[in-house]
Amino acid sequence: MFDGIQSLYNKYQQKYPLYSRDAIVEEMLNDGAITFEVAKKIKSGVSLFLIDNEQLFKPAKTNDIDITEILGGNFTRTQPETRFNRRIEPTKQPMTQGDCWLLSDINALSQTEWGRNAIYNAIIPDEDGSSGVTIIFKGSPLEQKEIHITAYQIEQARKSGNYSDGDDDMIAFELATEITFKEIVKQGLAARKEDDDYIQEMGGNYRSYIFAGITTDKFDQYPISELLGIKTKKVYISHMKEQSTAGKDVDNMLKYLAQHKTNISGWCAFTPFTDYGDKATKNYLHGGHAYSIKAVNYGKEVILTDPHYSDYDIKVPWKVFTEEVMDITFSFKDNKTEKEFNKNALPKNYEYNLKKSKKQNDELTKKLLESLNLHNT
Repeated sequence: MFDGIQSLYNKYQQKYPLYSRDAIVEEMLNDGAITFEVAKKIKSGVSLFLIDNEQLFKPAKTNDIDITEILGGNFTRTQPETRFNRRIEPTKQPMTQGDCWLLSDINALSQTEWGRNAIYNAIIPDEDGSSGVTIIFKGSPLEQKEIHITAYQIEQARKSGNYSDGDDDMIAFELATEITFKEIVKQGLAARKEDDDYIQEMGGNYRSYIFAGITTDKFDQYPISELLGIKTKKVYISHMKEQSTAGKDVDNMLKYLAQHKTNISGWCAFTPFTDYGDKATKNYLHGGHAYSIKAVNYGKEVILTDPHYSDYDIKVPWKVFTEEVMDITFSFKDNKTEKEFNKNALPKNYEYNLKKSKKQNDELTKKLLESLNLHNT
């Protein structure tokens, strides 16, 4: 019986359910299951059915046929150029893709030695010269922890304008997160954080699982740190008038962060109505957007990194930060650090105010959307 390409592809798809079409083809090629020519045809869009029929009813003079003539003059056999050095360099987040939370989390981790090591160990460039990379999410709830990203996927991501610009390692993280989140939701382990209608109204790529992320019972916004196997804690800041300890809570956590910066990283978001700084410059702070915390000068200022311009520092006065911050997500070097943080810095009323503060922040977001006429009310 003829074991066609379609049948073979289906077997590999079952073996690698999280892999993209190109990644599956790469595995088939690496295993010697298909030839280089067949791999190129599949990646160029030739149907598996036609390839099977070509093998069954191969014409006598197949060798005389120029594949570039079949697939078009722009067809090339060369691999797209990629660069993976297993560290995060300056990137720019496009306005069309709202994954500021992901970029800020990674940027925050890259500010610490242990965070850089975690990033380095999660990125494994291909050794066969195919210019791809494997991202290892050892903290993923899925059975499959390794996500292979091909050079073609990186190239397509660059061209789409829906992913970060400037560092292939960061793009690989975005693609791997998107693939993983999609499978997590598919398996019923989490839900989309926002629905497609909301994402479209906000101007995002509604097909993407990284625009708004996913939510579980534990996390309202699943952190990338968790996928890397790093313990995190998201603290909502209450801005309700009756909650008079909000400023003190933020003050205590920032003080602890400043004292233990080598063991803790953090990123944050601000109330939807935050509008601080000069909009005409990079030194501008706005609400509903995530920033990584680069440094804390206790009592004076907090230095942030905006994923839109990650090579630029934003110095936010202490009062502005403490009054406007909506939530802070902390990542910890180890379990000991997390326990010490919970004991010495976590607000005493954390559990009590968790749902209360989140509800309030959701209401603030809703009001902002209504003011922008993004939702019908």
